Amino acid sequence: MESNSYDNFSDIYDAILFGYPFYDKINVSICAYDEASNWRKYGKLIENESIYNQGAYIMLTYSIELYFKCLLSICNHNILDKKYKIHDLNELFYKLPLGLQTIIINNIEISTIDVIDKNDNILYTLTSFDEYMREISDSFIKLRYEYEKFNNGKLIFIPIGFINKLVDTLYIICTNAINKI
Repeated sequence: MESNSYDNFSDIYDAILFGYPFYDKINVSICAYDEASNWRKYGKLIENESIYNQGAYIMLTYSIELYFKCLLSICNHNILDKKYKIHDLNELFYKLPLGLQTIIINNIEISTIDVIDKNDNILYTLTSFDEYMREISDSFIKLRYEYEKFNNGKLIFIPIGFINKLVDTLYIICTNAINKI
């Protein structure tokens, strides 16, 4: 008979990593929150906004993914299900309830930014939350596997300011949500 309780944090972490066939919303939510908060903390520690730090942005984008999964779990989505084993930030965001999406969007100030190529030609302009989300949707994969030339040798644009605003907003929202369960 399978147990619905976890003996320690390691068991909960294993449940998320290996998709154990049982689901305990509270423990899985807390585990996702703890993992996201750790990745955020270490990403912020090594980040230096005046110098691009790829490792920091791998950690911060992964933290965003885990915060989204934490919120989905709190909203009764079984994040251990195969359909949630994705890194696509845009897809995870749009799985959240509309009211929660609105809260997140309303807490992030959006700046207009031109994305340029190596010759300073404007490729396109980001002006909305949706455009930024599409831009960072696969950032974790692009950054983590950059050595595989995921981007076919093209420069990878990472909207650092938006990533920081999003991860900090999600940290606050998830902290408040976790404290209520």
